[in-house]
Amino acid sequence: MAEPPEGGNATCSTHVLAKVRALNRTLCVAQTMVYVLNVRIARSPPIGCVPMCQSSGSSEMRERLEHERLPKEEEERRQYANQVGADGWMLLDALEAPATPDWMKTLPAISTLRTMWEQQFEAREQGGQWRPEPALPATQLINSPYDLDARNGKKRATFWTGYKVHFTQTCESSRSTTDHP
Repeated sequence: MAEPPEGGNATCSTHVLAKVRALNRTLCVAQTMVYVLNVRIARSPPIGCVPMCQSSGSSEMRERLEHERLPKEEEERRQYANQVGADGWMLLDALEAPATPDWMKTLPAISTLRTMWEQQFEAREQGGQWRPEPALPATQLINSPYDLDARNGKKRATFWTGYKVHFTQTCESSRSTTDHP
């Protein structure tokens, strides 16, 4: 950052990378389901009010997902995303049941699931299907269920997932200091 003139300010910005994997939209919603299931399993015994999900019920879904394991064809990926979406909607509906403990409804993972589904899927009342485009610009979307503040960023030819940080330096006028006996 350049030294500001006396009594002035200098501002600059830079980017900080998030310590998360870069995920495409499909992988991000699927990984969100993995995150929610892992939190639920770790925090509670199996509860009948929360069903096991079709796309997420197997043990392989509870592990880190890889891009290579997703369907290759666009239509198959859309169907996969819709199945993950249906599972998420089913889980969110089950959480609204009176038998569901209040603490489970307010887990941060559940809030993440709700937000992610609002961004990536049509409203439940409209069928809850995978959106052709997300509801928000890429710079405002959740990019990882594990770091909700990380966003996609771009400055000139640089792209990143993380944060944009702004710095301001103020230079105050120097004061005369003299020692008095």
